[in-house]
Amino acid sequence: MTDVADRFRQDCALRKEARALLDARYGRIKSALTAGNLGEKVKDQALISAKKVAIEATEVANDSRGVIIGTAALLLGWAFRKPIMAKVGQWWPALTAETQGIGARLSRITDAGARLSGGLFSKGDAK
Repeated sequence: MTDVADRFRQDCALRKEARALLDARYGRIKSALTAGNLGEKVKDQALISAKKVAIEATEVANDSRGVIIGTAALLLGWAFRKPIMAKVGQWWPALTAETQGIGARLSRITDAGARLSGGLFSKGDAK
């Protein structure tokens, strides 16, 4: 019977130790989750995360300035697309008329140049 009694006492001692460890852990968790501490911890964690994100964003921005500038230009173009298209719509008739006039003048110049050079070179001379 001594073995059984000794075994029982050892089991009780182990149980009390485990219960003490569990109570200590529960107390730490409970104190960590109090209203004041929880709010402060969330705030601190959010600030730490925001700082990490800001640092990483500046590193990425320094590594790829061209991409950021291009993206910003595209976003601005998209944001102001209606006024830009309105201006292009106003300028378009004048631009097309002007380019058609340039085309006609250019063809007259090339025709005149061909007539002038026609007597200077024969077909066999051109290579």
